[in-house]
Formats: sequence, structure tokens, C-alpha cells
Amino acid sequence: MKIELNKRIILDQLRIDEKPVGVVDGKMVFEPNPKKAPYIVFDTKLVGFGVKVSAGRKTFVMQKKVAGRVVKAKVGDVSDFAKLEDARTKATELSLSIRQTGSNPNAERRRLIASEITLGDAMARYLTHLKNRKNPATENTIKGFERSERKLSFWKSRRVKSLASDEIKEKFDELAATARTATEQTFRWASVSVEHVLSLEAVNAQSEGRQPGLLANPFKTLVHLGCYRTRAELETEWEKNRMRKPMDLAEVGRFLEAVWAKRFVNDNDTGCDFILLMLLWGCRKSEHAGLVWREILAPEGREPKSPQDDPFKVSWLDLSEGALRFHKTKNQRPHKLPLGPCAQKLLQMRQQAQSERWANKEGFVKKRRFVFPAQSEASKAGHYVNSNDLLERLADEAGLPGITQHDIRRTFGQIAQNHAALAPHLVKRLLNHANGDVTDRYTQAEWGMVKDAITKVEEIILKAAPNVWNALRPEGAEELPAPEPHQLKPTRPRPGRPRKQLVGGDV
Repeated sequence: MKIELNKRIILDQLRIDEKPVGVVDGKMVFEPNPKKAPYIVFDTKLVGFGVKVSAGRKTFVMQKKVAGRVVKAKVGDVSDFAKLEDARTKATELSLSIRQTGSNPNAERRRLIASEITLGDAMARYLTHLKNRKNPATENTIKGFERSERKLSFWKSRRVKSLASDEIKEKFDELAATARTATEQTFRWASVSVEHVLSLEAVNAQSEGRQPGLLANPFKTLVHLGCYRTRAELETEWEKNRMRKPMDLAEVGRFLEAVWAKRFVNDNDTGCDFILLMLLWGCRKSEHAGLVWREILAPEGREPKSPQDDPFKVSWLDLSEGALRFHKTKNQRPHKLPLGPCAQKLLQMRQQAQSERWANKEGFVKKRRFVFPAQSEASKAGHYVNSNDLLERLADEAGLPGITQHDIRRTFGQIAQNHAALAPHLVKRLLNHANGDVTDRYTQAEWGMVKDAITKVEEIILKAAPNVWNALRPEGAEELPAPEPHQLKPTRPRPGRPRKQLVGGDV
């Protein structure tokens, strides 16, 4: 389709819902374009110059045939040119460049940009990708990536193609000497960032019929030279340093007795319940922190008033259904679990205690929302967030220094596999491992099977601590002979500046 273009035609007559099919008496004839397919109208005044109409956008293009091959280049958006003649002038320049080089000058410019890209640019692009992809990276992932950016700031302005293998290896060895794990993570982030740029550049180069501006990822040197530790080497190191060590049943018993004793002093019930339920559910530390009571969300069939009211956009716990649902998990999929009878009893105790504690206080509605509410009214999250300090004290009470929150999850997995003897697919379901067969939708039979499994694991865990089992055991379950309750050690002085001495000697 050709016609002498002018601003009136371009701005007023060309639309995506109609497509010109001819010219009659100097006027364009249109037909419907129901699929809104893009089209080009060429100019009779300048050969090869035209305007491309697509959904929400109009673009000037220049098209020229060179050596039997059509080369098309973008001139610019229609809105970029106040006068049509300015667009024709730029198109003429592009046409000359295409004839001289046989390639799209825009593509050549992109090739040069790719060849000159710095490590800082590559990592910035990948960070943008992490934040804006369909399933955005978690906050912890973003923070970890940004730490790696800072650690490699000395190469921020270095062109990727100028980084030599020997230089990368030397810097890796230097940093790994003092922080091996962090260094491996840092250089892996650099490598995946460059690989991201390489992949996009390869696609662009192929579509534009040119050679890529960047051909290799220099950080792959570390893989080829075997600089990263293998899984077997990591396992050996973790065992040697007592890292990633799940608790055995005897240790679980000591730990839970300490948790239960601590629960009843100094308003530690929320933190202790948080840790105890982490063990009973095998969840990651970030998954259950923001749990809300299901009954305060929009009921089924009612339109939510806000995202915070939507049961499909928050993590919730439903005592009437006997279930919980984690909305945000590491593998970006929701995860629904049944409640074991002991967990259900503990949560009923929590709900009742919350109602009594805040019934006549301001902020009750906000506090009432969360299963694990924050103690401080100034909390931005509104819910319990960090149990590291409490966990350290509990581990010290139980004589288990170094226990981490993820060790608690590993303990659940070990007990499910070795003591409850659950089938591997059931262990994966309970732990929400990133496999295609893990889901938050179950048939009635599957739900019963998962409930039986988590109940079995729960019973094994709690029976390791008879005082805890006796307090939470289901109705009709046998009471166990129990030792004296755990005696807490004297409270350690809080770190930091001493409290002020008040008049009268009171502190």
C-alpha cells in the first residue's frame, strides 16, 4: 500500500482497527482489521520510507533491498518528529548507510553497544530483569544480588570482553581466601548476568542478520577451571564445620523442652510458637511469618475490598478448615497444608490468648489480623519477623549452639524421611520442593493422605519432648511419662548501653 504521506493521514486516518487496502480518487479505502495486525503504509515521495502502525504505536521505517536481501531500519516514533520532512531526511541518511554497508545501521549500533557493555551495565540489566520478570525475585534474592554488585564494584566500568581469564581467576582466589561461599555466590551472579546479556544479544543478532557484538562469557572460566566447590565437597565441609546439621530426635527433645519452658516467660509465646510451628510444618522462615487468620479475609464468593483482603494474595490459616496456605514461597507457587491436631490445638490457644490480650486495647484489629503479631506498635510489617536472637538463646538452653532456622526445616525433612518413613513424593509435598507434582490443589483422597503424613511427623517430633506432647496431645491420646520441666538459665544481660539509673535507685 502506497500513498504520499502527510501528517493528516498519519495522525488522523491510520488506525490499528482499520487497514488501508487501496486508493480511490486520491483517498484511501479501509477494511476492518479485527485482529489488530500491524501494517505498513509506504510513501510515494521517498522510496522505501513508510509508517508502521501497530497497537498503541506509529513508527517511521526505512526499507531497502541490498544484494537481493531486504534490510529494514527504524527511523523513529512518529511523535519524535515535529515535521514529516525531518523524518524523511533521517530516512534518507539511513538509506545511504544501508546501501554502503548492506546492514541495518541500528543493528550495527546495537552490536557496538553490546561489544562495549561493562560488567556494571550487565549486572544492572539482570537486576532489572529479576525485579520485572513474570515471577519477580524475592526480596532476599535482590539483596543478595545487590551485595554481589557492591563486591565487584572495582570492575563496574570494565568492558566484559576486556576481562581476561587469568584476571578473573586471580581475583576469585584472592576473595575466596577469606570468604569462600560469598565469593562463589558473587561470581555466579556476575556470570549469570553476562549470560543474560549474551542470550539477548544472540537473539537480536540472528533476527538482524549480523554477528553478535559479544561472543563469550569470561566468567565461565571459573567453571572450566573447577574453581567452584562440588556438592560432595560442600557436604564434607558442612559436616566438618557442623553446618547444615539437622537435629536428631534426642536433640529435638531437648530443644522443644527449652522452647516450651521459654514460652511462658517474658511474653515469649509468639516467638516460641513461631519456632515450634516452623518445626511442625517444615516451612521456610519467611513463609509463615505473615500468616493471617482466614476469617478476617473476604469470604468465598465475595469480591475482596483490597489485595490485603484477598485470600489468593496473602498467606492465611483457617482453624475451621484445619488448613494453612502459604502465598509466597521460594518456588513462587502457593503451598497448602493440613494442620496436625497438635498444631491446631496450639493455634487455638494462640487465638484465644490474642482475643483476651487485646480485646480492650487500641490497635486490636491490626493485632488480630496476624497469627504471629509484632510486639511493637511501630512495626511496619505488623507481624513477627526475626527469630534469630530467640533461636540463639533457645539453642544455648538446649546445648545445641549454631542451630539455624533452616536447620529446623532440615530436621523436619529428616524425620519425615527416616523416622516417619514417608514416601519421597509425600516428603516433597510437605516441604514444597520445586517439582511439577507439588501443588496446593488436592483431591479429597490426596488431602487425607497428606494430613495423615503431617500428623505422623508431628507426633514423632512432639513425643521426643514429653512435656510438650502432654500439653498439646489430641483428646484421647496417651499421656507420656515426663521429666521435670526444663529449668531456664539465668537471663543474660542485654547487649548495648546500660539502662539509666533513676532517682531513688530504681532501674
